[in-house]
Amino acid sequence: MRLHVKEFGPRDRTLLIVHGGPDWDHSYLVEPLDRLAGERRLLFPDLRGCGRSPWQIRSLPTRWWPISSS
Repeated sequence: MRLHVKEFGPRDRTLLIVHGGPDWDHSYLVEPLDRLAGERRLLFPDLRGCGRSPWQIRSLPTRWWPISSS
């Protein structure tokens, strides 16, 4: 699965910022949080099916096996 991720700041301390919505993207969070980029690495992913991230997963298993409860 591929996700679009915007990244700012140094790599030593990372902060993952997850957007809301079901169909929002990360863009509304960049401006209020970009001042933290001097201290932390900021990762702004677009979740699956939102913004620039595709909804579909490229490859799904072609065969499914039941889980045994025994």
